[in-house]
Amino acid sequence: MQDTTKKTILEQIKGTVTNEGVIIGVTIGAVLLVVLIIVIVICCCCRKAERSCLKRSLKKMDKRLNRKKRDLEIQQQGRREEMNQRHNEIRNKYGLRTNPDIEAAKDNIFTVENEQISLSLR
Repeated sequence: MQDTTKKTILEQIKGTVTNEGVIIGVTIGAVLLVVLIIVIVICCCCRKAERSCLKRSLKKMDKRLNRKKRDLEIQQQGRREEMNQRHNEIRNKYGLRTNPDIEAAKDNIFTVENEQISLSLR
């Protein structure tokens, strides 16, 4: 009786696991493994490319910002010169022009203060 039960169990195992089933299972597992590896490699490469792309775009933005800042400074300097010229013309027109030495001293006050500040910081 035990021989018959052993034979029936072996027949059931043979019926469930066939060579075709093993081949199909291994093939599916291999394909999934390859797809997983490809996805991981692509993700890693894209991440690196994204970082380098981000760095390039940041450099471009910095260049644009610096160029714009420089242009604005040039414009501001030109406006400041025009404003000083108009103020000087008005002062000359109404005789409000003070001694040029005093004006030069006023300009030097700021540099002296800056030097004093920098000296006190040292």
